[in-house]
Amino acid sequence: MLGKLDTTRREVTIIGAGIAGMLAAFQLDKLGYTVTLLESKERAGGLIETRRTEHGIVETAAHSLLAAPAVKELCRELGVELLEVRKDSRARFIVRDEKLRKFPLSFSEVAGAMGRAMFARAENHIDAQTLESWGRRHLGDAALQYLLTPFVRGIYGVQPCELGVAAAFPSLLLEPGHTLLGTMLLKPFKRSSSRNEKASSKTGNKEKGRKPMVAPRNGMGDLIKRLERQLEKRLRDRFQKGVAVNALPDAPNIILATPSNVAAELLATESSELSRRLLEIQYTPLVTVTAFVSRASFGREIKGVGALVPASEQRKCLGILFTSSSFENRVFDESRHASFTILLGGTSQPQWVAASDEEIKQAVREELA
Repeated sequence: MLGKLDTTRREVTIIGAGIAGMLAAFQLDKLGYTVTLLESKERAGGLIETRRTEHGIVETAAHSLLAAPAVKELCRELGVELLEVRKDSRARFIVRDEKLRKFPLSFSEVAGAMGRAMFARAENHIDAQTLESWGRRHLGDAALQYLLTPFVRGIYGVQPCELGVAAAFPSLLLEPGHTLLGTMLLKPFKRSSSRNEKASSKTGNKEKGRKPMVAPRNGMGDLIKRLERQLEKRLRDRFQKGVAVNALPDAPNIILATPSNVAAELLATESSELSRRLLEIQYTPLVTVTAFVSRASFGREIKGVGALVPASEQRKCLGILFTSSSFENRVFDESRHASFTILLGGTSQPQWVAASDEEIKQAVREELA
């Protein structure tokens, strides 16, 4: 049956050994399932890899994690040491008028946003609402331009008009006729409206509280390698790499942990409609560049997590992560070098995926200047 694990059958075949497939295999094996994990490439982990250079480490994909209890428990089991963001480098910036600002709105813009939050009431048809229309209605143009837009550009690589609120930010949905501020003020009372909800909120607050950003001391690749070694040890010959899967295997439970186009091919016979929908999924074109910069070239030291860039600034990058400022062990000699990760592309500038190395290098030099 599509979309549901048959718990009466204790065998599972997982196709794809990226981080999602490996985590599924790890957890199901712990639950007592007989797991077979198949990967077409010779290495597991998908896009996630940590490379060592003469100056420091480079992440090819994700560079950090949110320290949810499940994440911390997994890393404890695997022996992965997690680093928190340095205490003196937790500031986050947004670029406005070519300057780094911790909060980019003026007093009058804040007042305007508060007015909308207090008085603008939600309309019907909330399921079809984009983040752009939601932000403009409930916070105003300035907050949309300098808060919401840089956030989704830096996280998703898209514009607010391309994200549905119901899909991406369901917690922002407001009931028709309600205001943003009124909804926010009522939430604590709704959570504690019954005795059962009080009990669940006491146990659940720890899970739902703020999750700090963390990173493995030796990079995300260390997490991948340790997870891979555990699976090799536990699954043995049922963890197969370099195996091309061209059709769904004859197995009671199958999990597809592959890119959507690969899943579409495998499901073409089983479900043509689902296959068609999977092929409609669009991936955001992104380029990440890690640059090692001599500290001697700095006019002043920059401390923080990074900076996001609104589209109105007309910069080439979506944002810059202050990699070595955030975490230890990102450069080998902190007295001489600092590292930054520059994000290029997104749906607004997809051409960067096809750019030459020299064009990308030049863009990075300009963005860091």
